[in-house]
Amino acid sequence: LIVNGTLTGASSGTNTGDQNIFQNVTTNGTTVTSVSQTGTRASVHIRLVIGASTTTGNNAVAYQFSVPYTAADLGQTVWSGTGWARDVSVGTTTACLATISTGTSIITLTAPTGGSVRDGTPFTWQVGDFIDITMSYEVA
Repeated sequence: LIVNGTLTGASSGTNTGDQNIFQNVTTNGTTVTSVSQTGTRASVHIRLVIGASTTTGNNAVAYQFSVPYTAADLGQTVWSGTGWARDVSVGTTTACLATISTGTSIITLTAPTGGSVRDGTPFTWQVGDFIDITMSYEVA
């Protein structure tokens, strides 16, 4: 799995340590990634847990996850899946929409407010908070 140009795992695995895992974010937290392809179908699971020295961006740039398979265009403009943003300090989970546009290999998350998930959206990110993404889509 490539997350904004930085290798964070081959096709699956658990990664820890200080690494630049997606646009405008550096973390010492944990990422767990699993990407597989069966026939023309890709399945993706991504989990990012915020660590103690994580910098979460500048509130202007949406978090983006780049996967190794381009989404097929079968008459729709996007493929969708589930995303969760968990604020552990208050015990709330926000359901988000995970999407990948056809002809691309970039997954983004949209919060219920309509804004992209990023620093400050859907809440202020703190240690232990996490993002989960699960989706599958047809490969081009």
